[in-house]
Amino acid sequence: MGPSDLDLERFRLLSNRHANHRQSKRTNAFPRQYSPGRFLKGPIPLDWIIAAAKLPGKALHVGIALWFLAGLKRSRTVVLTPSSMRQVELNR
Repeated sequence: MGPSDLDLERFRLLSNRHANHRQSKRTNAFPRQYSPGRFLKGPIPLDWIIAAAKLPGKALHVGIALWFLAGLKRSRTVVLTPSSMRQVELNR
């Protein structure tokens, strides 16, 4: 992407009247221009991430996979089965 490909209109400031009206209709601060696909459901506590990162081996990887699976199931309890491990590209 070169400088000529940049859409400067995306960065234009709105007047206060329009900005307040636009913000009141939105439920979150992030634009809905994310790419479709898989994502982690959060919030994930930073202390948890730091603690998992300090553990040996692939503890952080497994933990992130568990967060992902829990988000899919909308449950705090998940079972790490061979099928779910393939889904998040983990192996024994």
